[in-house]
Amino acid sequence: MGFLYKFRPSEPLGHLVDILLEMRLYCAPYNELNDPFEGQFIEELTNISHPMALTYMLTKGMPLSYSQVDRTMNIKKSVQDLSASKTDLPRICSLTSSHSDVRMWSLYASGHNGVAFELNFDGCDIKTHEVIYEPTLKKWSTGLLTVPSHEEVLTRKTEHWRYEQEYRIFTKEEYVSVANRIRRVILGARATPMLETLVRRLVGHNIEVVKASLDFDGVRV
Repeated sequence: MGFLYKFRPSEPLGHLVDILLEMRLYCAPYNELNDPFEGQFIEELTNISHPMALTYMLTKGMPLSYSQVDRTMNIKKSVQDLSASKTDLPRICSLTSSHSDVRMWSLYASGHNGVAFELNFDGCDIKTHEVIYEPTLKKWSTGLLTVPSHEEVLTRKTEHWRYEQEYRIFTKEEYVSVANRIRRVILGARATPMLETLVRRLVGHNIEVVKASLDFDGVRV
């Protein structure tokens, strides 16, 4: 995969220290992520008669739409509907392939005051999944043999988020190890001298520490 990046804000400082001392990244439950449509999808059933659609709506009490023209029924579902329990759902570590987008620094690195960790995943047994961006919520035509997996649902997001260029690690654990994977720590353009001193002392001479600058011609970092 090559290099991926993890943005972190400058506060709470303990989270940054934990990454550098323990060499690990936090993996969140999907419903803790910032997209309210995270894990939502549309189940598309075909060849459904109108009476069947009404019966389904009354018995299940789920939001749906029905087209009498092509006899399809669309049902709003979430990744939780694919699991017997919440413990079956994977946790997510979100990464990005870009460290130069101004919005990423603004949103995920406390307004350019935080850092971005550059991680080398070459030759790594950790599997990363590229997020696919869709115009609308993803539609899955489902059946006994065509139910999407957790990972398939959780790697679909709407195009609003395309700028994130996101990759995801799925795991059942709370943390994923990045020991020997941190190549550089990139300090935000507004990072304080105190934060820079702390980061340099924590990483020693084994990891490069650089400070981002603004590219005014390209309007990027």
